[in-house]
Amino acid sequence: MAPTGLPLHRWNFDEVPFYSWRDQLPVILAAGIKHVSFTFGMPDEAGFRLLKEHHVLLMGTATSVEEATVLASAGTDVVIAQGIEAGGHRGSFLSGNLPQTGTFALVPQIADRVHVPIIAAGGIMDGRGVAAAKMLGAAGVQLGSLFLRAHESLATSAHKAALADITDTDTLLTRAVSGRWARGVRNTLITEIEASGLPINEYPYQDALTQPIRRVAKELDNPAFVNMWAGQAAGKARTWSTADIFAELVRETALIFNK
Repeated sequence: MAPTGLPLHRWNFDEVPFYSWRDQLPVILAAGIKHVSFTFGMPDEAGFRLLKEHHVLLMGTATSVEEATVLASAGTDVVIAQGIEAGGHRGSFLSGNLPQTGTFALVPQIADRVHVPIIAAGGIMDGRGVAAAKMLGAAGVQLGSLFLRAHESLATSAHKAALADITDTDTLLTRAVSGRWARGVRNTLITEIEASGLPINEYPYQDALTQPIRRVAKELDNPAFVNMWAGQAAGKARTWSTADIFAELVRETALIFNK
């Protein structure tokens, strides 16, 4: 599957350090971190208790109302409601099924069930989205795709260029790259893995298997073999500085609420 010109790498799983969240807790606490977010699941009761004892504010990702209620009941301080529009990895964790609720259907339903602040994530690209999320019960918003083409973005130039002409239907959900469901732009890497008929490993093993080719492709700025995560509205990403993007977002939102 390696394209011509890309050196092959014999992968050794021992090269990849896998750390559980339990391994990371002592580091977080020693560093005095006071805000911790988690996805793909949540700490167990002992983990919650330890973090709470150190007065850490906890934020967890939910892709369904059920996940949100579980997070809130366990002691999560803030729930991030991730809609199906969002780019990158899905935060789903309760079952093998993939919740596919959109952000603006998910937020009000979670708001009706939990009594902690909610952050809306997925498909929000301008002041209209921010205003809509707040009107539906969100205390804040989380944006990613909006900043993918920013001057400071570490996305490759090929990734940024691919987003210039993207439409609402040009992204897909796939497990091919990492073993977990994630939304991004279809390319050769995804197409060939999915067409191979080979079983896709669970995360993080699939992620480790595709890392070598992704690393080299990124160095060569070859968009065919890198993961180009992006949300359904990524075509609205702006090629400005992050400061200017944020300032415009604030201005657009203020105009709506001050009408």
